[in-house]
Amino acid sequence: MTNRLNNAAMLHKQERALLERLIDDVNDDALCVVPAGYSNNILWNLGHIVAAQQLLTYKLSGLDMYVSDEFIAEFRGGTSPADWQSTPDIIQIKAFVRELPGRFKEDLEAGLFVDYQGYSTSTGLELNTFEDGVIFNQFHEGIHTGVIMALKKMVAT
Repeated sequence: MTNRLNNAAMLHKQERALLERLIDDVNDDALCVVPAGYSNNILWNLGHIVAAQQLLTYKLSGLDMYVSDEFIAEFRGGTSPADWQSTPDIIQIKAFVRELPGRFKEDLEAGLFVDYQGYSTSTGLELNTFEDGVIFNQFHEGIHTGVIMALKKMVAT
């Protein structure tokens, strides 16, 4: 594993720990509030972060993901809580946020990520290598962490 990938995996784990601290004092009802002017809530953003990371790293590497296809369908880009038949499992989503970065680092160290299918993001960026996917994922998670920070302020008032 390259030093850059090792650093990215460590950064990924730190960012997820920040997310955990950020939502630690937000009750389940507030996680599900969609404030006026927004199309999603904190819970959707958490699930979306997990789904995107699984797609960008595992799926595009031809590996099994740690989340189900149904989970991906609920949280992929273009979805919203308005699409949900019922509230997704909050405890499970929080567990994914907490646990999957460790599994990712283990899988990275085990050398599982060999192949990578290129991907063009919705913003037109071309991800041609696994390293591109990992780097873009951190950028993507940072955007959604900022959205969660804004949503938290809206639901806490």
